[in-house]
Amino acid sequence: MTTIQSSGAASTWTSALQTVSVKIQNTGASVPFQAEASANAGQAQSAPDTYGMSKELLQLIKRYDVRNISVGDLSQLAMLMGSDGHASQEAVAMISSLQVDMGKSATFDAASYFQEEMDAVSRDQASGKMQFQPSAIQGYQGAQQLMQKLAAFHDALQKDDSIQAAPEDGLQQVIGSRKLDFWISERLQGMVGNHGQQDWDGISGALQKLGVRLSATADNANVAQKLDSAWQDYQKWSAASAKPSIDVIA
Repeated sequence: MTTIQSSGAASTWTSALQTVSVKIQNTGASVPFQAEASANAGQAQSAPDTYGMSKELLQLIKRYDVRNISVGDLSQLAMLMGSDGHASQEAVAMISSLQVDMGKSATFDAASYFQEEMDAVSRDQASGKMQFQPSAIQGYQGAQQLMQKLAAFHDALQKDDSIQAAPEDGLQQVIGSRKLDFWISERLQGMVGNHGQQDWDGISGALQKLGVRLSATADNANVAQKLDSAWQDYQKWSAASAKPSIDVIA
C-alpha cells in the first residue's frame, strides 16, 4: 500500500495556474489541439457544460482510460485535473507518489488499484490496526473518487461524437502549452522563475509549435540561459507576426 504523511505541493507552474489566468489569442498559430467541427454544433458547444470540464480536458479523458494507463500519464492527467480545480491537492500528491513506488512507465488499472487501496485503508482504520493522517485519508479518497469519475467520463465520451479524442501526445502538448502560458505571464510581470529541464522541454516544444525559431545556445548553457534566449526569440517572433495578443488577468 502506498502511504503518504502529508500532501506534497504541486509543481510551481501547476500551483500558479490556479491563481494566474493567461489568455493567448493567436489567429495564425497552432494551438495544442482542437476538436474538428462537429456536424452537430449544438452538441459540441454543450459538451463542456454537460461534463463540467473544459473541452481540452474532455479530449484527454476520451483518449486516456485510467483502467489501462501508465503511471506517468496518470500523474500528468491528475496534475491537469488539479490545476483546473477538479482534483484536490491531496489526491494529486497521492497519485504523483506512485511514480516513485511503481515507476513512470508501469501500466496498471488505476481505478481498481485505488479502490483496493481505499478498501484496505478503511479496514485498517476500522480495526485499529493502523491510523492515517487526515491528509493521507483525503489523498486516498480523492484519488479513488477521481478514478471513478475519469473512468465513467471516458466511457460516456466514447459515444459522444462532439468531442474528439486528443492525439497520442495530447498530454505533453497541453502541459507544454500551459507551462508556456505561465512562463510568458512571469516574464511580462518582470519575474524570472526557477525552472528545471522538464519545464524547458515543455516550454521550448510549445514555442516551436507556435512557430518560434529558437536560437542555438551553447552546449553548456543551463535552463535559465536557454529560457532567457527563448524569451528574446519569442519577443522577436511576436513583434514580427503582430498577431498574438496577451492579456494577463491578476
